[in-house]
Amino acid sequence: MRTSRWLWPLLAFSSLAAVVLLTSGLIYGVRTILFPGESNLQRAVIERDDRLNDDGIWTILGLGDSLTKGTGDASSMGYAGQVRKAIDARDDREVSLINMAVNGYTTGQLLEQIRQQNGVILSIQQADAIVMTIGGNDLYTPGEEVLPGQVLAAIPDALARMDEIFQILTELNPDARVLYVGLYHPLREIDPEGELSSLLHDWNYRVLQLTETYPQVVFVPTYDLFGANGRRYLSGDHYHPNEEGYKRIAARIVQVLEEDWHESP
Repeated sequence: MRTSRWLWPLLAFSSLAAVVLLTSGLIYGVRTILFPGESNLQRAVIERDDRLNDDGIWTILGLGDSLTKGTGDASSMGYAGQVRKAIDARDDREVSLINMAVNGYTTGQLLEQIRQQNGVILSIQQADAIVMTIGGNDLYTPGEEVLPGQVLAAIPDALARMDEIFQILTELNPDARVLYVGLYHPLREIDPEGELSSLLHDWNYRVLQLTETYPQVVFVPTYDLFGANGRRYLSGDHYHPNEEGYKRIAARIVQVLEEDWHESP
């Protein structure tokens, strides 16, 4: 009997405590769903630390699609790696390359990357130069039939995203030189009437117009680098450049950057 005097109150107290704990957990769960706190993965604003730009290292950041990634290059350097190598050979300072390009990326995917991925945002803020290729996968998919009508229809939305990409990059880093590498034409053999050629020229021209509204953004043309004998500069997939093709693109980028790295302290 003495045991029951304290056993029942203890059980009652334990039951009450369990109910309170479960209720608190439920309330916390609901609040988390309805009023989520700031996520470290989604935060789009990171304080810039200018001291990291004074480390004596000249940093190149690669963004965009498979062309910046270097797909098709047996050396795996791509144009971004060739640019780093060329600048490193001409300058006493250490040159670093951070390549965050992703095979198959479209303008929409790049836009989300620079909006939401903190590591990418921080790399943009600390870069001295940003090199990028994007847009080709918006207009047509390698290995699939290319329909000029679909390419034409895709251009306006892709251009609108390009404008937003340039805006974000220049806001995140007002000091870095941003180089957009224009599209070339790897599909001349299936374009006898030149319809796709005309559309690619239109795309390049309209992106060039966009870059002119951002003083730190430069359009780097590559169309002429893969002209009548362009096949010799393409890889086995007949779409991406080979090592020599990437070297040609890199040489043109270096011409643009040469003035920048000589002027920087």
